[in-house]
Amino acid sequence: ASIGYLRKFQLDKIKLDRSFVEMVDHDVDAAVVAQAVIALSKSFKLPITAEGVETEKQELMLTIAGCDRLQGWRFGYPTPALLLEHHHTHPTDDRLLPKTEEKRSAA
Repeated sequence: ASIGYLRKFQLDKIKLDRSFVEMVDHDVDAAVVAQAVIALSKSFKLPITAEGVETEKQELMLTIAGCDRLQGWRFGYPTPALLLEHHHTHPTDDRLLPKTEEKRSAA
């Protein structure tokens, strides 16, 4: 009955919580739940985003399972909007963007 409410809410996307994503590569139950949520999103024709992807293995498993979008430290780190704007207008100038270790400590 609860799944029927998904139609009533008129959702435009689904996000797979980081708590499942961080365990998909080493916890069978988390992987099964992630696959079920991805399948559910497909049945409702909704795009799905996995949050908190940090490893290549997580990326591969979620991509194979059919996840539309992936986000997390595997792809980019939190960066202030002003720096992103500067980088967008000066794409070859990466002096102001944080280095890998700085990015993790800023998050």
